[in-house]
Amino acid sequence: MDKDRLWMPSSGLQKRREERTILSPHVFANYHSPTPTDSTVEKDGACIQDYGFQSSPHPSDSFEVSLHRLPRTLNSEIELVFPEIASQAKREKREQAKHKKDECTKENTKRNDHKREYLVIPTFHVTRFSILERNDRTEDERIRVFLRFRDFATEFKHRLSQKDPFSRLDIPDIDGASTFSDSVHTNSAYDEVASTRSILGYSTFLYMGIQIVQHPRIGYEKLAIHTIVAYANCRHAAETYLELLKKYQ
Repeated sequence: MDKDRLWMPSSGLQKRREERTILSPHVFANYHSPTPTDSTVEKDGACIQDYGFQSSPHPSDSFEVSLHRLPRTLNSEIELVFPEIASQAKREKREQAKHKKDECTKENTKRNDHKREYLVIPTFHVTRFSILERNDRTEDERIRVFLRFRDFATEFKHRLSQKDPFSRLDIPDIDGASTFSDSVHTNSAYDEVASTRSILGYSTFLYMGIQIVQHPRIGYEKLAIHTIVAYANCRHAAETYLELLKKYQ
C-alpha cells in the first residue's frame, strides 16, 4: 500500500491531493546543531528520515517538508499576499496565450519543458515546548523556529534561482505577510492553517478562537507551520528539494 494514503481516508478530495503531490513528506532531523542540554537529541549532525521509518515523535530540532502543486482554490490568496509572484504568473500566462496557436511547433515544446506553475512547500516544525500559550518564552521559541525556517527557504530560493532566474519564491513572515518582496507590500496574511487543510487534508479544530492543525504524527501542542510559495518549473523545484535533502544526509 502507498504510505501516502495513510494521511487520511481515500476520497475524491484525497485523490486530487495525491495527484498534486510531487514529493511526499520527509523529516529533516537536526537541521541546526542542537544545544548540549537538549535531551531529545540522540546524536549530532543531520539525517533525513522517510515517513516509512519514522515511528517515534519528531525531535525538537527537526521539520517535515513536502512539495505540491498549489490547489486552484488558493490562487486568489497568492494574488493578495504575494503580488510579485502573481504578477510574474500573469505575465507568463499572457505570453502563453500569444503562442497558443503554435502548440505543435518545436519552439512551443521547448517552452513547455520550462513551464512554470504555482507550487507550495509546507513545512511542519516541532517546538521544544507547547507554543499554544503566548508569553516571552514561547515567543522566543516561535522566533527561533521561524528564523531556522527562513534560513532553509533562503537557501532553497538561492538554489532555485540558479536553475531559473525567472522563478519566484516567497514565504509568509511570522505574522503571515510577504517576506522576500522587493517592492510590493500588502496588509494581507497567508492562512497557513487553511492552506494545510487544503493541500494535505489534515484535520483542524478551534482552540480559544483560533483554528489549530492536528498533525497526524506531531500532534498540535508543539506544532509550528511555515510555508514556502513558489512560481517555478516543477522539475527545478523537485531537484532543489532533493539537493537540500542530500546535503544534510
